[in-house]
Amino acid sequence: MATANGARIGLYRGRGGTPGHRRNRPRYTRGNRRPYWGSNWWWFNNPSTDIGWRPRWPIGGGSGGGTSGGTEPPKPEVVVPEKVDAVLKAQMIDLHKESNRKAHHTDEYEDSSLIVRRGQLFEFTAILNSDFDKATDKVIVQLTKGETPQQNKGTLVRLRMSDKLTGNDWCARLSKINGNEITIQVQPAADAVVGKYKLFVETFDKEGNYFRYKNKEELVILFNPWCKADQCLVPDEAERNEYILNEDGRIWVGAAYRNNGRIWHFGQFEEQCLNAALYLLERSDLKDTSHGNPILVARKLTAMANDNDGDGGVLAGNWSGDYSGGTSPSKWTGSPAIFDEFMRTKRTVKFGQCWVFSGILTTLCRTLGIPARSVTNFDSAHDTDLSMTIDNHWASAGRPLKHLDDSVWNFHVWNEAYMSRPDLPDGMGGWQAIDSTPQEQSEGVFRCGPAPVNAIKEGLVYLGQDTKFIFGEVNGDRVKWVQEWNGELRAIGGDQHAIGHQISTKAVGSNTRNDVTDHYKYPEGSQEEREAVKRASKHSSRKAELSDLYKLEERQDLVFTPSETSKRNGDAIIKTIIKNKSDQARTVDIVYDATATYYTGIAGETLKEHNVTVTIPPKQGKL
Repeated sequence: MATANGARIGLYRGRGGTPGHRRNRPRYTRGNRRPYWGSNWWWFNNPSTDIGWRPRWPIGGGSGGGTSGGTEPPKPEVVVPEKVDAVLKAQMIDLHKESNRKAHHTDEYEDSSLIVRRGQLFEFTAILNSDFDKATDKVIVQLTKGETPQQNKGTLVRLRMSDKLTGNDWCARLSKINGNEITIQVQPAADAVVGKYKLFVETFDKEGNYFRYKNKEELVILFNPWCKADQCLVPDEAERNEYILNEDGRIWVGAAYRNNGRIWHFGQFEEQCLNAALYLLERSDLKDTSHGNPILVARKLTAMANDNDGDGGVLAGNWSGDYSGGTSPSKWTGSPAIFDEFMRTKRTVKFGQCWVFSGILTTLCRTLGIPARSVTNFDSAHDTDLSMTIDNHWASAGRPLKHLDDSVWNFHVWNEAYMSRPDLPDGMGGWQAIDSTPQEQSEGVFRCGPAPVNAIKEGLVYLGQDTKFIFGEVNGDRVKWVQEWNGELRAIGGDQHAIGHQISTKAVGSNTRNDVTDHYKYPEGSQEEREAVKRASKHSSRKAELSDLYKLEERQDLVFTPSETSKRNGDAIIKTIIKNKSDQARTVDIVYDATATYYTGIAGETLKEHNVTVTIPPKQGKL
């Protein structure tokens, strides 16, 4: 073999044993003709170079290692041994995908990567270039996430081998050694950052040689509803099957007493859905350290599912009726088609309304391992000023002032995500209401939640994360305001029963409707329900006026109860029962106003107005 300048070089064959065995190979010291054992090969270098390594030349004549009479030493014969690596190194990794994915309930994902859940061990086998000696050789597993992984951010993890896997932190152990094959068990921490990880195996032999092997494939770590130490733990197996593993569902639409379950394919295991969820997390402004916190992840997903903030979210909302340039919301039947278009174009998909936003948010949560479901609230209020009341305004002459009114949607669909809440008082864990439909801004961004459903029921709206807004949607009182001649508004009465009916979700294990109204509110008119409303009203933007109103209601002796609307020959029959609880007759002026209304509560054309005066005898009612 020759160098670039023509000098011949050769390779030295290790002494004794297998040629090139790492215990039989010579290593050089600079300026010393004698090799010492341990390096890969002894390269015969050109003596004229300045490398400083000196070969042992075969000498002709004399002794003492010098030349004889200035004669150039003969050039050595080139010996080419079999090439064997000196350093202990991994050559390939078997990720045991089939067995790992089955154990982690991720075998249905179309993505071919190893997908595991945090807090639960997985194993892989590293094939080395020579036998592994547990007494003298060492191995370290390293996992990294993102472009600039750091240990203090949880995105760089280095694991030395332990005797056993314990606790809920990151750990690893050698479970099996078979010659040059080592099987390693790794347990991600129960609060590990969720996302894509690179996997490295570092090997060290007894002589201090080191090699770092990078696996070609990344692996994905998800939340784990099966792990007792994970915030997303769901104790019941049937509920895990429904809220994590079921790809198909129903989303209820219509009216409170005339509704149906719209079929929706969530498709959380389809490749584009998982890729979209990971893509949204990575390009969001949520810090890497927060990617393991389901509270913050769920809140961020509610913002990234819509594009109202111009942040490149998944879906654009449209309630105008004109869907040119996009797809009508009613045409969508599942999430995968939406995410497929989004990932192909990297542009916001047009168009969606509340049930579509809810459908894709259920998909995003489930594909990341957060248990989730779509929930429909009928007669759902849209409170614009955080008064937690639904305000209707009238001129002193009885004319409605509709431009000042809050709206009530026929139905509105949001989501619930299941998780513990260590950041809140006891009892606030479990289902959390989240909403990606862009209605109102929360801290300057169109997002909503996660608001504990238990807090909404109890009126604990001071706990934040949009608990006020959702309380108003399900249990706000409808309040009537009269505008006086000087422009001031005076509360004259209200309706405690108008808002939040038939709150619905798909039942576990069937396609029937499951009524969850009692999760959000106590029975209408009960003492517990009124106490929750009054508790919430203390944090209302109109708390002074509401305090006076509730005192007035305690003295109110007329009760209005609307009955269900019926139809006859194309006409709508509206009936109202008025009950007089006092000991005296009451004369009542009634104003009927029928207005065409979109399902979002936006008023359209006035269809009919009718005024009537009736007298109600004491302790009696009248229809």
